[in-house]
Amino acid sequence: MNFSWYLGFGWGSIILFALFGAGAYYYAEGWLHWLFYAFFAVVAAYMLTRFRLYRSEPWRRVHQRAAIILSDLIKQDGNGKHKPDRIAISRQLAEKLLGSCAAAAINENGTLTDAGRKAYYRELADTYSIVFTRNLPEEKHPEAIKSIMKDIEASEFGPDIVIAVAIEKQYGRLEAARYLLAMASGYAK
Repeated sequence: MNFSWYLGFGWGSIILFALFGAGAYYYAEGWLHWLFYAFFAVVAAYMLTRFRLYRSEPWRRVHQRAAIILSDLIKQDGNGKHKPDRIAISRQLAEKLLGSCAAAAINENGTLTDAGRKAYYRELADTYSIVFTRNLPEEKHPEAIKSIMKDIEASEFGPDIVIAVAIEKQYGRLEAARYLLAMASGYAK
């Protein structure tokens, strides 16, 4: 079971939390107790932060799941000996993330091409321009939209389009626009 799909943190954090907690419990005195307790508190804070971030922005759930699937696909594609084929990887990701019918549909309508991807992102930016200009003064709105359009045109094809479509299917177009903003801002890593 992959806890990171549901909680935002994985088995490693859970194991460290349990080990440091047990260490702090069994070594009840001395500096070793406080060392274990400090690590226990740090891991607990990390887990809580990851959980809150994961739950606060719905796009992160799909992005996290897609990142794990994508990592597995790249490992299967040749163990990093050559540069992976982005289109083939994106199609496989679409099948695993969306299902075969939805993957076939986005492949047929041209979304899995560079031009289709850019058109999809431009439409999101036009429709939900408030997402990109929310915290800016009125006179900076055209500049912000121009900047996001420039970023869209300069971007390269990758599996991000599959993730954006999956977010749209699960949470709606507004959340897909928030994901586009996160990608352009560098928050979607």
